Amino acid sequence: MNDLAFVFKSMFRNSRRGFLTLASLVLAVAILISAESFMSWLLLATRDGGIWNWGAHIEVSQVGYRQKGAAYPQKYLIEAPDIQKIKNIDPQIIFVKPLLIVSGMVAYNGVTVPFVGYGSDYIGFSELVLKKVPRLLGISLFTDSTFDVMLGEGLFNTLEASSGKPLVLMGKTKYGGFNAVEANIINKFTSPNADKDSLAIKAPIKLLQNLFLTDKVHKWQIYVDDVKETQRVLKKIKKNFSHISNLEYKSWDEINEFYTKTVELFGKQLGVLRILMVIVIILGIANLFMMNVLERTKEIGTLLALGFRRQKILKLFVYEGLLWGVLGAIFGVTVGIVICEIGTQVGIPMPPAPGMNHGFEAGLTWTAQIIIRSSLICLFSTFIASLLPAWKASRQNITEALAYK
Repeated sequence: MNDLAFVFKSMFRNSRRGFLTLASLVLAVAILISAESFMSWLLLATRDGGIWNWGAHIEVSQVGYRQKGAAYPQKYLIEAPDIQKIKNIDPQIIFVKPLLIVSGMVAYNGVTVPFVGYGSDYIGFSELVLKKVPRLLGISLFTDSTFDVMLGEGLFNTLEASSGKPLVLMGKTKYGGFNAVEANIINKFTSPNADKDSLAIKAPIKLLQNLFLTDKVHKWQIYVDDVKETQRVLKKIKKNFSHISNLEYKSWDEINEFYTKTVELFGKQLGVLRILMVIVIILGIANLFMMNVLERTKEIGTLLALGFRRQKILKLFVYEGLLWGVLGAIFGVTVGIVICEIGTQVGIPMPPAPGMNHGFEAGLTWTAQIIIRSSLICLFSTFIASLLPAWKASRQNITEALAYK
């Protein structure tokens, strides 16, 4: 305890250098927390966008649909889900909807272009998404009409469409013939995937079933309350439908390959950032510590003359480095969290990402893991930075140190 008290007094003997050391550490920790929190927010937004815009926490389809379903949609139909039965499997399941994907041509005001229709039960789903993920792009409320559809923004602009106007959807049926249905445009939507928006039509599933001449679907889309419970719920669903041999089950991380690759990319980028931050802290703080040792040469000589062992001198300077690390971590974490909270409240304007039509406001999502990791980096860096100055201090010649001016 006496050693720590002595070290603490020594730290602020030169107030200017002490402030510079602390400010450097606080800035480094705050930058690291802010950078990791920004990437954490982007990953969460990417994950939630993949789940709630086009995917689900769990998707059930016929084996082979993912590989060949686009070419042979009629061959990979399954029975519509028993929604209540699936919900009863686990209380975490909060929404179940069928999905039928049909492609064809859409005619509007003399213009005919290709489309891909996503037929589902959207009533209630949009409200759920707005409640669970209010920041998500492209969520518009559906009416309860079987004939009302929403067009992706790209398709809406291509057709120069207007809300309230009729259009005609044409496509092949499951029997190979052609069919057509009339629908009414109620709105347009946008999503993070501009390519899909240029072809997509969201429609009530009954409308597209009438077009395709079927009462079946291509997928069951299942949503859970807590994304961390996905794998547990998935196992229970598999067990409940184990008697149906031709079903394939996928969780959100298997469906959204873009998210998985983004996590890998960001992980490598953050790894490089952490290494660079450690190097910067070590070089900067080691330089300050060396200057501190030079200024205290006479003091070190006096301590040695009073009988302090060289090992004790080394320990005192290492303790000083660690104490700087502790203070830097504490104040750096505080500043970092304040930056994150302000950034999230104010919003960070971002330009459109590749594949998007619109910019968005980003935030900073800090977690306990980010805080702990940043603090440990600070402590590790100051410990390493203190070793060489501490060793040099402990190896001082008593006579030369006392004569130092």
